[in-house]
Amino acid sequence: MEVLKWINEHREAIAWYCGGAVAVYKAGGFLRVKVWLPLKKKWDNISYQLNNNGGKSLLDLIQKIDKNITQIKAAQDAEFQLNSDCKFECAPDGRWIRVNDSLCKLFEATDRHRLMGYSWINFVKSEQQEAVREHYENGVETDDVLAGDCTLANGYECSYIAYVKRNSETNEIISIFGIVNKK
Repeated sequence: MEVLKWINEHREAIAWYCGGAVAVYKAGGFLRVKVWLPLKKKWDNISYQLNNNGGKSLLDLIQKIDKNITQIKAAQDAEFQLNSDCKFECAPDGRWIRVNDSLCKLFEATDRHRLMGYSWINFVKSEQQEAVREHYENGVETDDVLAGDCTLANGYECSYIAYVKRNSETNEIISIFGIVNKK
């Protein structure tokens, strides 16, 4: 009887404790369903995408793209180097970054390293260098294609065409690719 008497005397407090426990239980269930499970699902998806899992994750796709880019670069470099046309790539200031063997033969250089870092204008006949330099500088400022004729220091008459690649947003020169043809 004393227990019933105690329950009766404290029934309001017991109701508050029981109501609080039910509220905590319901809030926990709500948080589990509305917060924890969606976050866990997102986390599981992210961890799935970042793991190597046989070709279906983002990491696998990035690795495939990287491999493809490497293969494309290797093929482009081989095509550039083995081409019978005298090809070059210049920095915006006109220094050669890349030249192929055909251009080395035309300029009578024993290897590529003798041409790298120099401007092609250095290999033009001295009396034409200033005119060719002006043509180059004016053309690079305004044009996307440079074309002209010159005589090389070794006496060969040549024509050249160079394509200026620019950043479409800033209009800054990215690189210059060109071909030199012996006349």
